[in-house]
Amino acid sequence: MLLAAGLLLAVCAAPCFSQESAPHNFSGFDMDPGQMAEMFLARGQFEQAQKAYKNLIESGSAKSEMFRGLVKSCEGRQRLDDCVGYLSKYTSKYPESSPGWYGLGFVNYLKGRGGEAEKFFMKAAALDPENSLAFNNWAAVLAEKQSFSQAIEKAEKAISLDPLRTMFYFNLKKIYEAGEDRGRFEKEYREYLARPDKTRATGYGKVLARSYRQKGFGLYNQGRIGDSLSSLEKMTEIYREIGHTPGLVAGLFSRALLLEESGQENQALELYRKILEINPNHIQARQKVEAWDKKNQ
Repeated sequence: MLLAAGLLLAVCAAPCFSQESAPHNFSGFDMDPGQMAEMFLARGQFEQAQKAYKNLIESGSAKSEMFRGLVKSCEGRQRLDDCVGYLSKYTSKYPESSPGWYGLGFVNYLKGRGGEAEKFFMKAAALDPENSLAFNNWAAVLAEKQSFSQAIEKAEKAISLDPLRTMFYFNLKKIYEAGEDRGRFEKEYREYLARPDKTRATGYGKVLARSYRQKGFGLYNQGRIGDSLSSLEKMTEIYREIGHTPGLVAGLFSRALLLEESGQENQALELYRKILEINPNHIQARQKVEAWDKKNQ
């Protein structure tokens, strides 16, 4: 399949977010220390990231996000024990620090110590009932214990505290699936989509669209082009419903590539033109249209 590389490029033009995706654009030069730390982590420069997050924490404005970054940096270096020691000392020195206890919980969670991690997440949440990261990770621990109703409660609490955080919706979907309630997430998406405030619908939609994207890839790799197209069509429809233009454009381009590969050139051309209506600066779509026009002059 000659267009496989093109399909991958097109789909990942949408936010190929992961649970650890960084929210900033690192193309500029006057970044604050927090953005610098995120940049190092995103680029896999884990030693620099670890130092940068430690500096942030020790500057006196410690937040849970900084501790998460520190732990992820240690994980990247395969030196989680460094974080265990550092965070144990930190929480001994600052026993009222909710972010510190969250960080200690997170590093224990990554080391597979669910029981210890849960105790620390509980402490972090008790010290700060608005620590959304603590509730999110607490939910993950509960799900691993198959305490699904409690896990859902904690995951929903995390979302209520920070409804813009895509990672929390991703976690909730995983909990539903682990509890064999696979249709619940999409059902709730539809319910939130019908409400005037689309904040939660957007969070649900981004995660749901990503799942259809992954399904489409799997079907494509099996040579099931028609089914792959159907899955990608569902993805683009969700992005359209939540008004997520980058995802919509990437999905349309992926569908156009597959249509072209399967010999449906007219339908592909229609999608390329639609992409240019949405984004006139889309280079690949413009090249496709220009090549078609030149061939058919």
